[in-house]
Amino acid sequence: MRQRLSTIRGHALLDVASALQKAIRRADARLAGYWAIELFESGYRDYLWRRLLTISAEDCWGVITHEVEAL
Repeated sequence: MRQRLSTIRGHALLDVASALQKAIRRADARLAGYWAIELFESGYRDYLWRRLLTISAEDCWGVITHEVEAL
């Protein structure tokens, strides 16, 4: 049986990652920030940064991706 990874508030990890990406694509900074904090506070710091790098590469390649890499 597969273990379901979740955040500290009980959200499924993959649902949160998807919501983060959708919020970024929709330019909803408040919601994107909420989901980013949810991942960070849940101990998924490295996963969050990898997701942000992937999102930047998929949606706004170039300067933004280099800025995320630098962080």
